[in-house]
Amino acid sequence: MSADVFESAVDLEETHFAEGHQQGLEDGRKAGVIEGRELGLQKGWEIGQEVGFYAGCVQDERMQSMMEDMRGKFKAVAAMLGVLEDYFPSQKSSAAESLAF
Repeated sequence: MSADVFESAVDLEETHFAEGHQQGLEDGRKAGVIEGRELGLQKGWEIGQEVGFYAGCVQDERMQSMMEDMRGKFKAVAAMLGVLEDYFPSQKSSAAESLAF
């Protein structure tokens, strides 16, 4: 009978150990999911900012190219209409105007 008492005490300790281990695994999974979401959100935001920056640079470069093309066409039309000097005054005429009294 005394062997059964000690055996149940040993089993009780092992049972509590196993339950604690299982509960720790479940809590660890929950904490890992929460931490993973937070880290994913943070890193996703950082990567999104960087991708947006580079996309803006590419778009700005394309915009500059389009503006140069449009500026050239505008100069050609303004020259054909004889109003090029109104929009793009030459350095000689602006220098002469600044020296005039």
